[in-house]
Amino acid sequence: ASSGDATVVALSEAGTAPNEHVGSKTECALLQVCLDLGVEYSELRKEGATLRLIPFNSDRKRMSKVIHRNHSTRVHSKGASEVMLDLCTQQVDENGAVSDFTPKQKDVYLRHIDHYASDGLRTLVLAYKDYPEDHGISDWDEESIDDIEKNLVFLCLVGIQDPVRPEVPEAIQQCKSAGIVVRMVTGDNVTTATTIARECGILDSKNDLGMRV
Repeated sequence: ASSGDATVVALSEAGTAPNEHVGSKTECALLQVCLDLGVEYSELRKEGATLRLIPFNSDRKRMSKVIHRNHSTRVHSKGASEVMLDLCTQQVDENGAVSDFTPKQKDVYLRHIDHYASDGLRTLVLAYKDYPEDHGISDWDEESIDDIEKNLVFLCLVGIQDPVRPEVPEAIQQCKSAGIVVRMVTGDNVTTATTIARECGILDSKNDLGMRV
C-alpha cells in the first residue's frame, strides 16, 4: 500500500458504483484488498519517506521499496511467489507474532501456489524487513540489493485473477482457422500460464506447452 503509483478512485460515496482503478492491475488489486479491509492506503503513503526504490525486472521477478517512517526503516518487497519464498527466513503467524519460517511451512505455501495457479491465478508473496535505528546505513543507493532483500519476513500469499476478455477465445479461433499459429509470451508461473492458455483456446489437450525458463 505504501509503494507504487497505482490508485483506486471511488466513483460514488455510497459505494453504488464500482471503483475506478488507475495504474497497474496488480497494484490496484492489492490496493482494493486494503480498502476492503478498512485500510486507507493513501494515509500510509503520506506518513513515509522513500529512501530507495528497487524496481521490478524480469530477471529478479520482484521489487522492493525502502521506507522511513516514525524513526524506523522498513523494506517492503513483493514478487513471484517461488522467488520470494526463498528470500524469507521468518513469518508473521496467525497471532501477529514473528516466528521462524520453516521448510515445512514453505512446502505448505508451495502447495497453495500450485492450487491457485491451476485456477489461473497469478500468485505473489508480500514480505518485509525492519532495520534497527542504528543500522549505520547512510546511503541506501550504495547498499547491495541482495543484502536489502535477504532474510525477509513472510507476510502473505495472494492470488490475483486477470480474467480473459470474452472476445479473446473467438479471436484466437479465427486466427487458427486462418492458419495462424498463436503463441503466448508470459512471465507467469507455468501452471498459471497453461490454465490461461487453455481458457483462451491457445492450447488444447493435444498441445504441449513450450516455455523459456
